[in-house]
Amino acid sequence: MISRAVVTQIQAKRDAVLKNDRQTEIFFPDRDSETEHIPASSEFSYQIKGHDLNLYALTSLGFLPLMLGFLAIYNRLSDVIPQKYINAAVKTLENRSGVVLSLLAIVVILLALGFSYLVVINRYFHFEVHPKEKQLVTSKGLLQQNIVTASQEKIQAVVISQSFLRQALKLATVQLVLASQAADEEQDDQLVLLPVLSQGLALKNASRLVKWLPQKIPRLPVGRRFERWKIIRNILLPTILLVVIIGLFFQPYGWLSVVLLPVAFWIGYYASVNNRLALTNADVLLAQNGHLLTRKLYLIPRGRIQAMSMQQTVLMARVELSHLKIILRSGNEKQVVQVRYLPKKKAEEIYRWYRHK
Repeated sequence: MISRAVVTQIQAKRDAVLKNDRQTEIFFPDRDSETEHIPASSEFSYQIKGHDLNLYALTSLGFLPLMLGFLAIYNRLSDVIPQKYINAAVKTLENRSGVVLSLLAIVVILLALGFSYLVVINRYFHFEVHPKEKQLVTSKGLLQQNIVTASQEKIQAVVISQSFLRQALKLATVQLVLASQAADEEQDDQLVLLPVLSQGLALKNASRLVKWLPQKIPRLPVGRRFERWKIIRNILLPTILLVVIIGLFFQPYGWLSVVLLPVAFWIGYYASVNNRLALTNADVLLAQNGHLLTRKLYLIPRGRIQAMSMQQTVLMARVELSHLKIILRSGNEKQVVQVRYLPKKKAEEIYRWYRHK
């Protein structure tokens, strides 16, 4: 903890040497500093609107882990509270009607949704981003304001992310993979560039902040049915085995776990139809995958790829399929972007493109 006067002095010294040594750093907010306000210029800048922020918070899937958190809290309490009180509470609930129990479940879900909403509002309140001397400056936060300065040279990839809910509403979030620690406080270690905007405007607005982005995304071909089935199968078979084990060991109610099968099929199908790969004319690789009902499209310049590998199992070699792994630098670690079950010729085409850079 330091005074704002010291922060201002540090910021002034840093700005003086930016032309010689640009780095990505996080600074504490200073009310008197000019970095808090978007300077008047002709360059594109973005400030989140109240409607967009509410939409972003309401479509967040953060309530799902919160539901698991409530269960963890219950398990903790069961270790502390005497068993006789727990048994009395369970007996009371058993005597209640199904309507009361349903209302109780709805209350728990609403609490999780409300808490998730408040967390997002607090994190992205008054979100702003603007370019400044070949850098991107973002500021956000309600109870604690954070200002992040990220060098354009540190950007390894741009990610357009959509959960299945935001995808249905045609909304998108634009994030950055950085070769720095600037995104350490983000949920998935990627710096948010544009929190929420229309799917059609995501690339257009992002390209005004990151100059090497293409203006349009070419059509990403969908894999053949045979290739898509491989991905669905890899999720469905372990689920079937799990359902059988639960059903045999916890009869008869264990067989209710059969409801996991359509969920697993849905997750596998979502992953398979969003597993795509393409190239642009500007030497930017487009790699898309779907994981846990969230679609991410990576736009990666060829010069930012740290490594690339093709992988095949014996069975995949017989049907001429291959996995393609793209290695990026993310902070002081690596990030792996994988596109699975590609036709071997397509994977080799991308691999040759990378090797001849």
